[in-house]
Amino acid sequence: MKKAVISKIKDLKKTKGILILGHRGCRKTEIQENTIEAFEKAFDVGSDGIEIDVDSTSDNKLVVVNRWFLNKNFGFFPWERKFDYMKF
Repeated sequence: MKKAVISKIKDLKKTKGILILGHRGCRKTEIQENTIEAFEKAFDVGSDGIEIDVDSTSDNKLVVVNRWFLNKNFGFFPWERKFDYMKF
């Protein structure tokens, strides 16, 4: 991430009191969204928190998944199929 962007984030937090959330962690980097690495990177560059998408499997386990990513790459939304956590 560019130093200018990181500097701007810190400036906004300090001068405006803006809460910065990393959408799906830290996006538009070499790191895959919705991963532990993306979440850690978001905090590394100054995010106050992260925004993630959580869905449940058919056996009531919570998983981090982006429904639009599933639809774009696999052709379905999570609620259109019943997933068991162990088979997810």
